[in-house]
Amino acid sequence: MKLNKDNAGHAFAAVSFFAALVIVGALSVSLAKPSFSALENRDLEPAPHFSVRALFFEHLPDKISSWYSDTFPAREKLVGAASSIRDIRGVSGDSVHFGVGSLQDFEEEEEETTEPDGVPAVAEPAEEVTEPEVPDQEGEVKKGLLVLGDTALEMYGFSSKSMIRYATLVNRFASTYGITTSVLVTPTHIAFKLPARYKSMSNDQKEALEFLGGQLDPGINNVWVYDTMAKHSKEYTYFRTDHHWTGLGAYYAYVEFCKSRGFPCAPIESYETFEHYPFLGSFYRSVGGDGKMKSNPDTLTVYRVNVPYVMYCYPKGPDGQELEITLSQLPEALANSEEKYMAFAGGDTPYAKIITENHTGRKLLLVRESFAAAFTPFLAENYDEIHIVDFRYYKNDVGKLVREAGITEALFLNYISAAGSSVQMDRMEKCFGWRG
Repeated sequence: MKLNKDNAGHAFAAVSFFAALVIVGALSVSLAKPSFSALENRDLEPAPHFSVRALFFEHLPDKISSWYSDTFPAREKLVGAASSIRDIRGVSGDSVHFGVGSLQDFEEEEEETTEPDGVPAVAEPAEEVTEPEVPDQEGEVKKGLLVLGDTALEMYGFSSKSMIRYATLVNRFASTYGITTSVLVTPTHIAFKLPARYKSMSNDQKEALEFLGGQLDPGINNVWVYDTMAKHSKEYTYFRTDHHWTGLGAYYAYVEFCKSRGFPCAPIESYETFEHYPFLGSFYRSVGGDGKMKSNPDTLTVYRVNVPYVMYCYPKGPDGQELEITLSQLPEALANSEEKYMAFAGGDTPYAKIITENHTGRKLLLVRESFAAAFTPFLAENYDEIHIVDFRYYKNDVGKLVREAGITEALFLNYISAAGSSVQMDRMEKCFGWRG
């Protein structure tokens, strides 16, 4: 049978298409596989190991699919290009997720969210604080974030069940170990920057924090920072491309902590500062890259503490090898790194220890996740030792640490989406050995 020109063209297109599939497929299998995505700030799916058990009981085909898609050649460039095309076309997401934490840390399952009941605040503000006026601005929803120009805001969904679990755990810790216990739960950027037209998309964080205060035992030192964050909300207290607060925002909360404990507090001007620029954080990575954010990145400023100290981190917990680090990384140390947030106290490790040359007689247990990193350096001014436990990764006996280190007090410092997350409460309870 003789092919006409049309049939020949179709045959050539088909052969070219299948040849491209074979070549790309071969390259995707044979080329070296990355293990980490800087754009999304997460570990990529490792190559699965074949076994009969894996095939029938561990969803091996799904793991192969995830590994293949995660390590596809030039994947990050393709993701970034897709995001740029969406920006040009004005395409946005079509759903908002409540009750999720940070995009890199908190993969919360959907759960019912409710407005907090009218529980009176535990700590009355020292002065009347007027909520900041937020200019009306049109934004778009991308991957569960509200993007307003070069700024992304994380929706907040209140869960009374998870908040009660958090308070119950703190109360149990205080009664079990009999030491001074403080709680500092931070609001997020959206509490102070959400335009009126979007108010129905995120729950009221002030009411949620008041609800939490109502669940804590009277002996707990509940550090109320909402009002001071509202008062300084026009300053650079939160990043625009990342879910964390800045070093300045953390300092304002630290001032409130010192007031609550009767500690002296060094003025912000007394700290030497270092700037890391450009900084594109978790929100930028979550939306797959954003042109406006990229053209106006954040600046990450670290504050060098005024007291001599040494700090050790233990990537595998207290029984593992120790690594000496600093509370404030210099810019040149992270000049070529995407992980500039590590400038704050070395970022996330299961356990870290700070030993200062203070002589206060105080030793602190800091129970934290990543939001506490910018706050941690300031604490070195007030304690002889600080033992830092990241409840998401710590695998050792917390009670043994409290006893053997001679801990005199504890601080639970978490941001509101962690304290209200059932996934994170599972991890925290497991960390303290109070969950099977």
